[in-house]
Amino acid sequence: MNKLYLRIPAAHAAAWPDSVLAYAFCSKEGAILREGRATLTELSKDIFKSKIVLLIAAADVTLLEITVPPMPEAKLRLALPNLVEDQLMSDSGDSLLVLAPKPLNSESRNKRTVAVVRRNWLQQISSNLYSLGASYIKALPEVLCLPYLSGHC
Repeated sequence: MNKLYLRIPAAHAAAWPDSVLAYAFCSKEGAILREGRATLTELSKDIFKSKIVLLIAAADVTLLEITVPPMPEAKLRLALPNLVEDQLMSDSGDSLLVLAPKPLNSESRNKRTVAVVRRNWLQQISSNLYSLGASYIKALPEVLCLPYLSGHC
């Protein structure tokens, strides 16, 4: 299945669902088939038949490094709102919290990165995409993405 990368503008600057987005439409093999700027409506045919990857603007993602207690991943995910609440200005229930994978080096095994995004804003974007026929949506903080390699997604 092809992938459609959508660069999502900062929430304060976007006028959903009519915002013009930078996009790249890529083949299964990773070759860029088409790129440019368009609205979601203009991309509806591509949205329907592609995996969607949202590149979330750095202004809309907070990255936190937290110290985690030794516990199983399932319990850690449940405890996550309590572990970050003192570092957030809003209620952790209003945010989507994503825990990064465990680091490979043994020195920082008790440190983990958490990405925080406003839940209702991301739900609004996802709802617009699902209404246009999207079946798979993945979101990545743009600040953590690797640089573009010529000709490949």
